[in-house]
Amino acid sequence: MPTIIVQSRELGDELGLPELPASSDDTHAWLLFRDAAGLALRRDDGVRINAEFVQGRSAARAREASLASQPLARALGIARLQATGRQVTLVDATAGLGVDAWQAAALGADVTLLEQNPIVHALLADALARARACRDSRVQVLAQRMHLIRTDARAWLRHGSGGASVPRPQLVYLDPMYPAQRRRARSRKGIESLHALVPPGDDEGLLDAALLAASVRVVVKRPVGAPPLANTFGVNPDPVRAPNTRWDRYLAPK
Repeated sequence: MPTIIVQSRELGDELGLPELPASSDDTHAWLLFRDAAGLALRRDDGVRINAEFVQGRSAARAREASLASQPLARALGIARLQATGRQVTLVDATAGLGVDAWQAAALGADVTLLEQNPIVHALLADALARARACRDSRVQVLAQRMHLIRTDARAWLRHGSGGASVPRPQLVYLDPMYPAQRRRARSRKGIESLHALVPPGDDEGLLDAALLAASVRVVVKRPVGAPPLANTFGVNPDPVRAPNTRWDRYLAPK
C-alpha cells in the first residue's frame, strides 16, 4: 500500500482520519487534500483521484438520453421493476467512486452504497455533499437517492439487510476490482491508481451474501473473459455483454 498523507491535522480530524500522517519523505506518497473542486488525492506526477457527480463523466452519463438502453441499465432492469409501482431499491456493495451507483440513481433507483475503505468513503461522502448542495435540482434529486455507509459489504449483506428497519433490497450490484493481469492497457490513470490504493480483495463469499440479501436479482460487473464469481447456490448467470465488459445477472434464490 502506498503512503497517504493528509493536507493538515485539521482535515484529518474533520474526516475522522487522524491516523494519517501530515508529512512524509515518501516521494510516491499520495496527498489527501481539499481545494475549490472538493476532496481529492493527488500524486507528484499530477494524477488526481476524486469522486465527482456534479460535472465530469458521471454527470454527463446520467444526462444521456440513451441511458435507459445502455448495458448497465439493461442488466439492472430498473425500468421493468418500476412498472410494478414500487420504489426500486439497490445496494451497491462495492461502491468505489460511485460511477455506476450514480447511473442507477439516474435511472430511478434508491441506492445504498457500501464502502469499507476510509479514504474512498471520504471521497464519496464529499462528492455527495457537493451534489446535494448543487444548484441544479436534478443533481440534488439524484444525490438524495444515494445513501452511503462505511462498512464491510459481506457483513452488511448478511446482517444489515432484511430487518424491519432495513428491508431487503430488490437489487444488489457488485463490481469487484479486476485482477491485475486483466486490466486493459488503456485504463484511465485514475482507475489504475485506485487499484493501487485499494488492491483487489478476496471475493470469496461475496456473491453468496449478495444472493441472500437481494429479493430479485444480483448483478456482477466483470471483464470480458473473466470467470463468473463462485456461488454455493448453483445459480448460473445470464450475461449482458459490451465490448470490454459484461454484467452477469443472477436471480435471487427463493
